[in-house]
Amino acid sequence: MNVSIIIPCYNSAKTITALVRSVLEQRAYAPDDELLVIDDCSTDESPALATEAGARVITMERNGGPSLARNRGVAEAKHDLLVFLDSDTWLEPGALERIKSYFAKPDALMCLNGRCSDIPLRNAFGCGYKALVEYCWHEDYLRDPKPITCFNTRIGAMRRQAFQDSGGFDGRYKKAEVEDYEFSYRLIRHHPIAFDGGLMVRHDFPDFRGILKVYWIRAVKWAELFYDRRAFDGAGTTANTALAHLLGAAFPLFLLGGLVWAWLSYLGLLLMLTFFWHERRLFKLFWQKLGFFGLLSGVAQHLLYSYVIVAGVAYGLLKAMKTKLGKLRGQTA
Repeated sequence: MNVSIIIPCYNSAKTITALVRSVLEQRAYAPDDELLVIDDCSTDESPALATEAGARVITMERNGGPSLARNRGVAEAKHDLLVFLDSDTWLEPGALERIKSYFAKPDALMCLNGRCSDIPLRNAFGCGYKALVEYCWHEDYLRDPKPITCFNTRIGAMRRQAFQDSGGFDGRYKKAEVEDYEFSYRLIRHHPIAFDGGLMVRHDFPDFRGILKVYWIRAVKWAELFYDRRAFDGAGTTANTALAHLLGAAFPLFLLGGLVWAWLSYLGLLLMLTFFWHERRLFKLFWQKLGFFGLLSGVAQHLLYSYVIVAGVAYGLLKAMKTKLGKLRGQTA
């Protein structure tokens, strides 16, 4: 069984060499497998570094974003089994063997998700937090499996037929925002997604400022998708996650309000206890992996990001409603 590994790349000089090597050094990487790096008109030395490390580099005619780059990679790929990786990841040893072993099973589904390790590629402030949050999402999924609604482009594999049935990635998404969610909502209409908790990459998560920006942009974009779909996801953007961020954004405000009206402080205390109970598994991970000060930092970040996410979702929903209203007015004009 041979695979075509597809990596969209834009200005990834810091990570692309290590990623390519982590793929080619996989014990299960066979001579007939192929590793395609789709360079999206990088302005740094990413293409040269990827070529030097051993990948076949395909250069896009113009910068079009990761969606078009992935579509181009599929068009160029020669094998039926497609493996997608992001350019800011590092493939854990044994990952390719797990993919091939899964798809060799007669009852294998057409799509398979992996996940990010709890160890990020770098230790900048905020990276450890983000790694543990995503790791906890999937730990929760392993405890209580639900239908998977998002194909993981950081580490995921599928048969070519599944990709074709979905229609590919939407090229209107020019950045890495929610293009994977939108693609996945079309994909799961035809094919369910399996999950292997041992199939992992390490990810170069953004630092504190980067996470603030990413959470705001993705919250706005995801809210627009949610407005049309009216459904939460099976991991990450679940109803439980939404509840956690609503609690995290609400209880400090109620506690502050208690300085004026005492009864608000009691409600704030109740909301706070509910919040910490709801997020106990995540905070336990902070304690185990990052220590006491890491726990304090992680909780503080979680509360701050809750405000960013709740505000982003509210703004996104307002945008979606405004757009829908504008369309209705145009139809009745």
